[in-house]
Amino acid sequence: MLLGGFGKSWRRVDHRIFFPEYLNGKPMIGSHWEFPKQSNKYYFPVNNINHITNILNDIKQTVKNWLQLKGKTPTNQVSSWRETFHPQKVQVWGRFAEDEADSLAVRWFHGNYQGSQSIKGSSLTGRMGQIGRIWHRMYPHYKIRDGEMIRQGRKYVELLTIFPDKKDERTQEFLTFLPTSDFSKLWGE
Repeated sequence: MLLGGFGKSWRRVDHRIFFPEYLNGKPMIGSHWEFPKQSNKYYFPVNNINHITNILNDIKQTVKNWLQLKGKTPTNQVSSWRETFHPQKVQVWGRFAEDEADSLAVRWFHGNYQGSQSIKGSSLTGRMGQIGRIWHRMYPHYKIRDGEMIRQGRKYVELLTIFPDKKDERTQEFLTFLPTSDFSKLWGE
C-alpha cells in the first residue's frame, strides 16, 4: 500500500481529498487507500523519511531470500523489456506533508513546478495512449509509540515514484529540480 494500488487511477492521488478544486465538473482522478482502524498495525511506521529507504531495501532483501529458498539464483540484472523496480530504473522521492492541502506534487501535475517548467503532457505524466512514468502517493503518516501505531494527526508521507526516461529532456529537468524542492531522494540511482 505504500507505493501500490489497482488500475490506472492508483498512479495519482484522489483529487477529492488532495486537490478538490481541480474537479469542478471534471472527471474523477486518482485513488486513496487506507486501512480500517483495526488494521492500523499493518502500516509501515515512518519516524524519519529515510525509513522508506530501509523499507524498500528490506523488501528487496526479502525477495532475494525467497528466490534463494525456491532454488533460484537472484541477479542484479536489469530487465530491458519492462518497467522493473530496480534501483537503476526507478527513483523514489519523499517528504512529509502537514495535511491534505500540503501536497506539493499534485499541483505539479496540473501546472508549473518552477517558473514556466512543467511535467504536464511529458513522458513522465503520459498522455492518451501512453502510460505515465510517475506515481504519486499520499500515505497516512504513522509512528510507533509505546508499541502502538499512532496516526500523526492529519500528516501524510508524500511519495513520488519515477521511472525516468533518460532521453527525455523534460524528465531530466524535473529530476534536477527535485533536490531543490522539499523532496528527498530515498531510493534509486
